[in-house]
Amino acid sequence: MRASVIQGNLAEAERLGPEVGAEIRAGISPRIVEAVERASKLAWLPLRHDIELSANVAQVMGQAQRVEWARASMLRSLRTPLLEPLWKAAFRVFGMSPGALFRAVPSGWKAVCRNVGAVTHTPRPGAAHLVISCAPDVLLDADDYLGGMCGTFSALLDIAEIPGTVDLQDIDSRRGRVVYEARWGRGLST
Repeated sequence: MRASVIQGNLAEAERLGPEVGAEIRAGISPRIVEAVERASKLAWLPLRHDIELSANVAQVMGQAQRVEWARASMLRSLRTPLLEPLWKAAFRVFGMSPGALFRAVPSGWKAVCRNVGAVTHTPRPGAAHLVISCAPDVLLDADDYLGGMCGTFSALLDIAEIPGTVDLQDIDSRRGRVVYEARWGRGLST
Protein backbone atom coordinates (compact mmCIF):
# COMPACT_ATOMS: atom_id res chain seq x y z
CA MET A 1 0.00 0.00 0.00
CA ARG A 2 1.25 3.51 -0.72
CA ALA A 3 2.99 4.99 2.30
CA SER A 4 1.23 8.34 1.80
CA VAL A 5 -2.16 6.71 2.38
CA ILE A 6 -1.06 4.93 5.56
CA GLN A 7 0.63 8.14 6.74
CA GLY A 8 -2.66 9.96 6.18
CA ASN A 9 -4.53 7.24 8.06
CA LEU A 10 -2.15 7.59 11.01
CA ALA A 11 -2.55 11.39 10.95
CA GLU A 12 -6.33 10.99 10.87
CA ALA A 13 -6.15 8.76 13.96
CA GLU A 14 -4.25 11.52 15.74
CA ARG A 15 -6.95 14.04 14.72
CA LEU A 16 -9.36 12.10 16.95
CA GLY A 17 -7.79 13.92 19.89
CA PRO A 18 -4.45 13.72 21.71
CA GLU A 19 -5.50 11.04 24.20
CA VAL A 20 -7.28 8.89 21.62
CA GLY A 21 -4.46 9.29 19.11
CA ALA A 22 -1.88 8.33 21.74
CA GLU A 23 -3.91 5.27 22.73
CA ILE A 24 -4.25 4.15 19.10
CA ARG A 25 -0.55 4.73 18.46
CA ALA A 26 0.40 2.83 21.65
CA GLY A 27 -1.40 -0.26 20.35
CA ILE A 28 0.63 -0.35 17.13
CA SER A 29 4.04 -2.00 16.94
CA PRO A 30 6.70 0.74 17.25
CA ARG A 31 8.44 -0.89 14.28
CA ILE A 32 5.36 -0.23 12.14
CA VAL A 33 4.96 3.37 13.32
CA GLU A 34 8.61 4.03 12.53
CA ALA A 35 8.34 2.41 9.07
CA VAL A 36 5.26 4.48 8.25
CA GLU A 37 6.74 7.75 9.47
CA ARG A 38 10.12 7.28 7.78
CA ALA A 39 8.83 6.10 4.40
CA SER A 40 8.79 8.27 1.32
CA LYS A 41 5.21 9.17 0.38
CA LEU A 42 5.53 7.14 -2.82
CA ALA A 43 7.04 4.07 -1.13
CA TRP A 44 5.13 0.81 -0.88
CA LEU A 45 4.51 -0.55 2.61
CA PRO A 46 2.92 -3.86 3.63
CA LEU A 47 -0.87 -3.80 3.81
CA ARG A 48 -0.48 -5.35 7.27
CA HIS A 49 0.68 -1.95 8.54
CA ASP A 50 -2.65 -0.35 7.63
CA ILE A 51 -4.60 -3.35 8.91
CA GLU A 52 -2.88 -3.07 12.31
CA LEU A 53 -3.51 0.67 12.48
CA SER A 54 -7.17 0.18 11.55
CA ALA A 55 -7.57 -2.63 14.10
CA ASN A 56 -6.29 -0.31 16.81
CA VAL A 57 -8.74 2.41 15.79
CA ALA A 58 -11.53 -0.16 16.20
CA GLN A 59 -10.05 -1.39 19.50
CA VAL A 60 -10.06 2.13 20.93
CA MET A 61 -13.15 3.60 19.22
CA GLY A 62 -15.31 0.66 18.08
CA GLN A 63 -16.15 -0.63 14.60
CA ALA A 64 -18.67 2.11 13.78
CA GLN A 65 -16.06 4.78 14.51
CA ARG A 66 -13.53 2.82 12.43
CA VAL A 67 -15.85 3.23 9.43
CA GLU A 68 -16.13 6.99 10.08
CA TRP A 69 -12.35 7.26 10.56
CA ALA A 70 -11.81 5.45 7.24
CA ARG A 71 -14.26 7.82 5.52
CA ALA A 72 -12.57 10.93 6.95
CA SER A 73 -9.13 9.60 6.12
CA MET A 74 -10.10 8.85 2.52
CA LEU A 75 -11.62 12.31 2.16
CA ARG A 76 -8.20 13.73 3.04
CA SER A 77 -6.45 11.28 0.70
CA LEU A 78 -8.74 12.35 -2.12
CA ARG A 79 -7.27 15.85 -1.77
CA THR A 80 -3.68 14.64 -2.25
CA PRO A 81 -1.66 14.65 -5.49
CA LEU A 82 -1.97 10.85 -5.63
CA LEU A 83 -5.78 10.68 -5.88
CA GLU A 84 -7.18 14.14 -6.60
CA PRO A 85 -6.29 14.04 -10.31
CA LEU A 86 -8.13 10.71 -10.68
CA TRP A 87 -11.48 11.86 -9.34
CA LYS A 88 -11.29 15.25 -11.02
CA ALA A 89 -10.60 13.51 -14.35
CA ALA A 90 -13.57 11.17 -13.72
CA PHE A 91 -15.82 14.20 -13.21
CA ARG A 92 -14.49 15.85 -16.39
CA VAL A 93 -14.99 12.73 -18.50
CA PHE A 94 -18.17 11.24 -17.03
CA GLY A 95 -19.83 14.22 -15.32
CA MET A 96 -20.27 15.07 -11.65
CA SER A 97 -21.89 12.01 -10.15
CA PRO A 98 -21.11 9.19 -7.74
CA GLY A 99 -21.16 6.85 -10.74
CA ALA A 100 -18.24 8.74 -12.29
CA LEU A 101 -16.23 8.37 -9.09
CA PHE A 102 -16.97 4.68 -8.64
CA ARG A 103 -15.95 4.16 -12.26
CA ALA A 104 -12.50 5.50 -11.25
CA VAL A 105 -12.10 3.09 -8.30
CA PRO A 106 -10.11 0.48 -10.30
CA SER A 107 -7.55 3.17 -11.25
CA GLY A 108 -7.45 4.50 -7.70
CA TRP A 109 -6.93 0.97 -6.36
CA LYS A 110 -3.91 0.53 -8.65
CA ALA A 111 -2.49 3.86 -7.50
CA VAL A 112 -2.86 2.96 -3.81
CA CYS A 113 -2.43 -0.82 -3.70
CA ARG A 114 0.10 -3.25 -5.11
CA ASN A 115 -0.29 -7.03 -4.87
CA VAL A 116 -3.67 -6.56 -3.18
CA GLY A 117 -5.84 -7.89 -5.99
CA ALA A 118 -7.70 -5.98 -8.66
CA VAL A 119 -11.00 -4.10 -8.58
CA THR A 120 -13.72 -4.22 -11.17
CA HIS A 121 -16.66 -1.84 -11.29
CA THR A 122 -20.10 -2.58 -12.68
CA PRO A 123 -22.40 0.44 -12.94
CA ARG A 124 -26.09 0.14 -12.16
CA PRO A 125 -28.81 2.80 -12.01
CA GLY A 126 -28.16 4.67 -8.76
CA ALA A 127 -25.60 2.08 -7.73
CA ALA A 128 -22.13 0.69 -8.24
CA HIS A 129 -21.02 -2.90 -7.77
CA LEU A 130 -17.33 -3.26 -6.83
CA VAL A 131 -15.48 -6.58 -6.76
CA ILE A 132 -11.97 -7.04 -5.44
CA SER A 133 -10.67 -10.22 -7.07
CA CYS A 134 -7.43 -12.15 -6.52
CA ALA A 135 -7.39 -10.67 -3.02
CA PRO A 136 -4.52 -11.92 -0.85
CA ASP A 137 -5.16 -13.82 2.37
CA VAL A 138 -3.93 -10.88 4.48
CA LEU A 139 -6.90 -8.89 3.18
CA LEU A 140 -9.43 -11.73 3.14
CA ASP A 141 -8.61 -12.61 6.75
CA ALA A 142 -9.28 -9.03 7.92
CA ASP A 143 -13.10 -9.04 8.04
CA ASP A 144 -13.34 -5.93 10.25
CA TYR A 145 -10.88 -4.07 8.01
CA LEU A 146 -12.99 -4.97 4.98
CA GLY A 147 -16.05 -3.69 6.83
CA GLY A 148 -14.19 -0.47 7.59
CA MET A 149 -13.54 -0.01 3.88
CA CYS A 150 -17.23 0.84 3.51
CA GLY A 151 -16.19 4.18 4.99
CA THR A 152 -13.36 4.47 2.46
CA PHE A 153 -15.75 4.01 -0.46
CA SER A 154 -18.38 6.25 1.21
CA ALA A 155 -15.95 9.15 0.88
CA LEU A 156 -16.69 9.08 -2.86
CA LEU A 157 -20.33 9.85 -2.12
CA ASP A 158 -19.17 12.76 0.04
CA ILE A 159 -17.00 14.14 -2.78
CA ALA A 160 -20.00 13.90 -5.13
CA GLU A 161 -22.14 15.55 -2.43
CA ILE A 162 -24.80 12.84 -2.79
CA PRO A 163 -26.14 10.87 0.18
CA GLY A 164 -25.90 7.13 -0.11
CA THR A 165 -24.62 3.93 1.43
CA VAL A 166 -21.84 1.45 0.84
CA ASP A 167 -22.25 -2.10 2.07
CA LEU A 168 -19.92 -5.06 2.23
CA GLN A 169 -21.91 -7.74 0.40
CA ASP A 170 -19.61 -10.77 0.49
CA ILE A 171 -16.20 -12.06 1.46
CA ASP A 172 -15.43 -15.25 -0.47
CA SER A 173 -12.07 -16.50 0.79
CA ARG A 174 -12.22 -19.60 -1.39
CA ARG A 175 -12.49 -17.50 -4.56
CA GLY A 176 -10.29 -14.65 -3.27
CA ARG A 177 -13.10 -12.14 -3.75
CA VAL A 178 -14.70 -9.27 -1.83
CA VAL A 179 -17.90 -7.57 -3.03
CA TYR A 180 -19.21 -4.08 -2.18
CA GLU A 181 -22.40 -2.36 -3.27
CA ALA A 182 -22.79 1.43 -3.25
CA ARG A 183 -26.26 2.98 -3.60
CA TRP A 184 -27.49 6.56 -3.92
CA GLY A 185 -30.49 8.49 -5.16
CA ARG A 186 -33.55 6.44 -6.07
CA GLY A 187 -31.52 3.23 -5.77
CA LEU A 188 -31.21 3.95 -2.05
CA SER A 189 -33.73 2.09 0.06
CA THR A 190 -34.89 3.79 3.23
